[in-house]
Amino acid sequence: TKFGYAWLFFGCRNPKYDFIYEEELNNFLSNGVLNELTTSFSRCGNTESGYVQEAIKQNSEKLAKLILKGAHVYVCGDIKKMAPSVREAITECIATYGDEVNEPEEFIANMIKEKKYLLDIWN
Repeated sequence: TKFGYAWLFFGCRNPKYDFIYEEELNNFLSNGVLNELTTSFSRCGNTESGYVQEAIKQNSEKLAKLILKGAHVYVCGDIKKMAPSVREAITECIATYGDEVNEPEEFIANMIKEKKYLLDIWN
């Protein structure tokens, strides 16, 4: 079975304590299950620190192209801050690089209806 392009944006607080699937994710990357792995660590205190939504913004042109070609988005995490921030970042990607999209928020709403933008979120 041929899978589409798989790009995981993964975030946690500290890679030393919270990146419990690091080996598995790197194996997925080296075995071609994942094409790209972008990590964000919010509390490690170095240049790698940040949030997933920041990584999305840094990769917005490439991500927008994939989404506009029909890519699926799966968001998993906190309902209060992370999920809305990720949605806002993706909406900004579409607004900036989706020349044919007049209403980016409506575009995302349609992705949700079509089950191309899935949420696994919690309090």
